[in-house]
Amino acid sequence: MQERLRMKLIKATLFVILTAFVPFGVKAELKTASVERLLQREFVGNVLIDDARNQAYFEIVDARGSSPARFPYAYVSNFASALKKIYVSPLDGSAEAKPLFEQIETAGYYFASHDPWSPDKRYLAIFKYCNGMLKPGVYDLKQSRARFFDVEARYQGAQSSLIWTSANEYIVLTGKNNSESTLHPHLFLVNGARAVAKARESGWREGEVTADVVGAGKYASLPFHGLEVKFAKINVRKNTIVFLEEAKFSESEISKVYTPEVVSDIIAVSGRRLVKGEPSSNIVAQATLSIINTSTGKRKIINSAESGGVYILRWSDSGRYMLVKRAVKRPSDLKEILSIVDTASGLIIEDLPHGAMDTFWIGDRLTYRVKGRQELLTNISFGSNNVNSGRIVVETIIPPALATTGDTGVFYLEDGDLWRIDIDGVRTNLTSDYPYHLSVYKNTYGFQDLFTLTSIDIKKVMPNLDELLFNIEETGVPKFTTFSSDGRSFISFSAPSKNSELLSASPGGAVFLTNSYELGSQLHYVDGASGEPVLIHHFNKQLADVVPAVGPIVVPHSDYDGREVSGLLYLPPGASRDKPKSYPMVMMPYPGTVYTEARLTGYEIPIWYTQLSFVTSMEVFAAQGFSVFLPSIPMVGKGEAGEPMTQMMPAIVSGLDAAIKTGFVDQNRLAVVGHSYGGYSALSVAAQTNRFNAIIAASPVSNIISEYGQFAPYLEVNASQTVEPGQPWSDWAESGQGRMGAAPWEDPDRYIRNSPLFFADQVKTPVMLIHGDLDMATMVTNSEEMFTALRRTGKDVVFIRYVGEQHTIEQPQNQRDMWERVFAFLKDNKVFSE
Repeated sequence: MQERLRMKLIKATLFVILTAFVPFGVKAELKTASVERLLQREFVGNVLIDDARNQAYFEIVDARGSSPARFPYAYVSNFASALKKIYVSPLDGSAEAKPLFEQIETAGYYFASHDPWSPDKRYLAIFKYCNGMLKPGVYDLKQSRARFFDVEARYQGAQSSLIWTSANEYIVLTGKNNSESTLHPHLFLVNGARAVAKARESGWREGEVTADVVGAGKYASLPFHGLEVKFAKINVRKNTIVFLEEAKFSESEISKVYTPEVVSDIIAVSGRRLVKGEPSSNIVAQATLSIINTSTGKRKIINSAESGGVYILRWSDSGRYMLVKRAVKRPSDLKEILSIVDTASGLIIEDLPHGAMDTFWIGDRLTYRVKGRQELLTNISFGSNNVNSGRIVVETIIPPALATTGDTGVFYLEDGDLWRIDIDGVRTNLTSDYPYHLSVYKNTYGFQDLFTLTSIDIKKVMPNLDELLFNIEETGVPKFTTFSSDGRSFISFSAPSKNSELLSASPGGAVFLTNSYELGSQLHYVDGASGEPVLIHHFNKQLADVVPAVGPIVVPHSDYDGREVSGLLYLPPGASRDKPKSYPMVMMPYPGTVYTEARLTGYEIPIWYTQLSFVTSMEVFAAQGFSVFLPSIPMVGKGEAGEPMTQMMPAIVSGLDAAIKTGFVDQNRLAVVGHSYGGYSALSVAAQTNRFNAIIAASPVSNIISEYGQFAPYLEVNASQTVEPGQPWSDWAESGQGRMGAAPWEDPDRYIRNSPLFFADQVKTPVMLIHGDLDMATMVTNSEEMFTALRRTGKDVVFIRYVGEQHTIEQPQNQRDMWERVFAFLKDNKVFSE
């Protein structure tokens, strides 16, 4: 009894002490997703598991708010590469993660591909990104040091342009020498802006001609196009660089680089070449495929006069053959066919029958089905004269979707079991004795099927395995397993928690990322033998205990045809879904978006993936005390003539009314916020109703006529590009989201009545316009014209033009500024008060 009384006294004393410093009636402030907290986020890039050395290597994207901008013109991919660092951590968790080698703070370092290992696992191929220049290098695990080579590389992303051809040598796509301009694909904006400034300076100060010329019709010509790029062989042991002189390309001719799964002296390059069209004075861009012998540097172009383009699909297992898709021009149409190419000769040796599908290589034998038939067809071999010498027809029923192939046959799932069909058509259940039901492995959001070994994502997760990866269907924590081609279970492992994402797997175990509102972000290694998770890196601790938005609440409303659709309503952190309370509301419309039943279940936007570069970041608004409403807005399909301005309004108005009826929305404190096509929607709302207190439109289209055919900013200094300079935006207006269905001179009234600019005099709501001056998706002139029109008609409007920014606002200092101005604007217009 005395002990119980003593504990009560201690608790009472602690309560008095802890509450003495909190004013009476004031609740503890929730920790929410503020802009500053989100700017401090770190992200994980590629992850590699080294079983032999018992280590994991991984990329970390540094916090963007912790340092100033590292180059003058921003683009999201530049930031991702410029801020990356490579870390190493022991798999047993015995030491904290640390940088793999000494890395300059103002430079970015990352793996050259998803599988950067040299064949003998001594080297890791890496890139260094610094001062707008990308340099190839290696990390030598034997000597524990990094080296970079004196040549500039061109990064290709998932289809890397860095390819190992031996234990000591790799091929990389480069410029001719170190003095050439940067070849990073996302630096066109940077180079374009600098070139404009240089041209102006040269013209005014030095008297140079600064003309920029582009022609059409009889004035079309084959202009100089892009930088000259080529492949270089780098011997990492001898530190030598040899250029493949015969394999030269212009910048525009390379979009992807492919290599067989085996070490080979053959690579393939896809791209678009400028060729003369019909009539002969016209210049067209034609998709081509080049096969390059890396020993000699010579290349063969796979194309023909009647072909509308050639695209690689997949290599045979030996790399001798490849399957390609060709768009072949016929007298009356353009038809796609599948063809087999001999990489030694560069010749197309066979066209598959029309309707061929589900194509897979078994060794150098191609298997496929023909649409409407149930047989599995496979060729026997190719003879010495490159003539198909026979064919086997396997009369067996194949499921609608084949899975993948290996050396011994075709694999697929059926009723939770893994089956194999060998080359003779014999079916074998490989998992008849396995106790679990298998399902196709998918990533966290289920967007990408990772079962097919030829997909990029499976190579990212399991770059060094020939095994197949599956989910084991069971409740609770996700569990995974792999199987080899003989049906032997190779490894099984469970995720550390229900919301863990599989990043990488190896024969020994797997690395998972867990984002938790209680812990922040963690990397765990799960050992395949013990099944126990080991913490190898803990980061984003500043996001631990952050309270996210509450929701979604499904809000039924109607569309332009009176059909019922559903919008999503999110509430501020800590709000009660059961006790309606009136909150200021931000509506974020994006015409053409419909939230179906499949997307309603668990439809959340975690703070880890909230992008501050978009003014439509739901979590940021919710953290400030707003409810956020996402209406469903069905539209007339792209390519069809429509009336987008008026067609969107019934769904917006009915959605607004329905959201107000929930009791969570204050009808006197309303705003519309939109970006890009959503910005066009916001301006359209401003022109047609005054029910909102404020309108914020970022990167909007205001005048479809002037958007039609404009050139992107970086084209100002070299308008002769692969596609016609204004084609992307004329296509957008006629057959894309613009939905005009015709050119402006064919239907000018439709363009006018669907451009908010021409209704500026009807706008009664204060408007904020946000735009980057280098925006190549929606030209900044849209906001300039709308501001001029609103100012001319005496409206309340503010225009913020961020110099050096593109379609989204990427510089951290500009993001801070944008959000401060946004909230100040909403506060000034009585949408909310602090």
